[in-house]
Amino acid sequence: MSDVSPPTPIRKRRVRGFRGRGEVYSWLRAHHSQVAERLSREQWSLTDLAGEVVRNGLRGRDGVTPTAKAVTKVWQRVCRDVAEAQALKAKKKRPIGGKFPSRISPDWRPEVVAPPPMRPVLPAPVQAGAVSSQTDDDAHLTPEQREHVAREMESLDRQLNHADRRFRFGGG
Repeated sequence: MSDVSPPTPIRKRRVRGFRGRGEVYSWLRAHHSQVAERLSREQWSLTDLAGEVVRNGLRGRDGVTPTAKAVTKVWQRVCRDVAEAQALKAKKKRPIGGKFPSRISPDWRPEVVAPPPMRPVLPAPVQAGAVSSQTDDDAHLTPEQREHVAREMESLDRQLNHADRRFRFGGG
């Protein structure tokens, strides 16, 4: 008896036809991962692979039984095509459902920004000489203090007008 056991058959998968390719190519492409694993672990040789192809009843283009050399050539083509397909898939990498992702991260949330403070409605600008000395608040002030208040009010009015222009027109 021999120590070599016959190779275990490959579990069958649904074989999809590839345009312009024969049965052998389609079968090898459908079973690529299993065949590659067995060849890499040296469970099979290319002759064993050709035997598995024949055992599955696959024929060449002219209806002839494929040789080990022909199966080897087809296997090399399958490996090249699978590598190209994987590279293209990695490059393309479309998400599930075919929808392209937004440029914004799905975890992004807008910053909470407080609304700008309400600007108080200001009365008409006060002129330097227009301050009335008859107001209730000014009754206890001396004439020098009233003049000082008038100058401060005028200065404050200029500052507010300047800030208003900068806010509205963006100028300085």
